[in-house]
Amino acid sequence: MIDISEFAINEPLKIIIGASSQSYPGWIQTQENGLNLLNRDDWVKSFGDRKITYLKK
Repeated sequence: MIDISEFAINEPLKIIIGASSQSYPGWIQTQENGLNLLNRDDWVKSFGDRKITYLKK
């Protein structure tokens, strides 16, 4: 599960898929063990109804 509690509800969510060592201000780093792209429950638990604005690989 990804913790997005530090991001304001009106702030765009920017997700890096498989971030490894990539880190950018304002972007959320993910790895497969925290967000499995093929597991819907991972998305629901992490983001609920929040819309993701940007995805980066």
